[in-house]
Amino acid sequence: MTELLALGSAVSFGIADFMGGAASRRARPLRVTALAQLASAVALIPLVTLVAAPNVRAEDLLWGAGGGLFGMLGIVALFAGLSRGAMGVVAPITAVLSAVVPVIVGLALGERPAGLAFGGMALGVLAIVAVSAPGTRDGVVDRYAILAAVAAGLGFGIFFVFLGQTEPEAGMWPLVTARAVSVPLIVAMAWSRGGVLPLRPTRKIAVASGMIDMGANGLFIAAAQRGLLSIASVLSSLYPVVTVILAWVVLHERLRTVQIGGVMGAVVAVTMIGFA
Repeated sequence: MTELLALGSAVSFGIADFMGGAASRRARPLRVTALAQLASAVALIPLVTLVAAPNVRAEDLLWGAGGGLFGMLGIVALFAGLSRGAMGVVAPITAVLSAVVPVIVGLALGERPAGLAFGGMALGVLAIVAVSAPGTRDGVVDRYAILAAVAAGLGFGIFFVFLGQTEPEAGMWPLVTARAVSVPLIVAMAWSRGGVLPLRPTRKIAVASGMIDMGANGLFIAAAQRGLLSIASVLSSLYPVVTVILAWVVLHERLRTVQIGGVMGAVVAVTMIGFA
């Protein structure tokens, strides 16, 4: 069940990122993200009411709030890196660290995945690198972009770790405190730069992206609460595979050989983890 929930999270994250990226091509990314975050908060309402939460501890809410803070810091750092036009540098570093940090923490906390699952996790990280790395246009590596990517990856990785510490009995309530922290911050940032709403043609896409993203968060927290954090985080972090495939199918973007290899590696990694 953990594997299926985490894969569902990856698919949802990938779709949300694709839609958010498409909207950001025609509007300011910060405004797109602010509207998406607001929409995700609305989408959280049915999740909270439908998922049973027989015992919501104060610790679960605090873990959620901390996760929301680090997730927000990750978004800020990601924007800072992407603003330098170094997506080919920022994307792979961010994706890999967001997967590796929870794996390290999980192992430190005593998680011991089976040998086949551990091999699948390692292959999954390599697949993320391959799929997320289209390269830079001129081969110049921006040091500022690298630092921003590291900060973003650490922020998202810690976000996964914090949510993974919550108990299943808390249901989706940790996401409530996470959004209670992240939404005001991102809205304030967008407001300070001229406004919250993106251009009208992109608003529906941003709203859909935010709602799907909330579904992805819900699936991840369910996966992490019911299984190993290390496995849930790696499988959820395969979301760039979905984004790249959608860009290939919908936007007819060409896939490089290394990206095709990454997609194939991701399929093998998922199979290995599933059979472990």
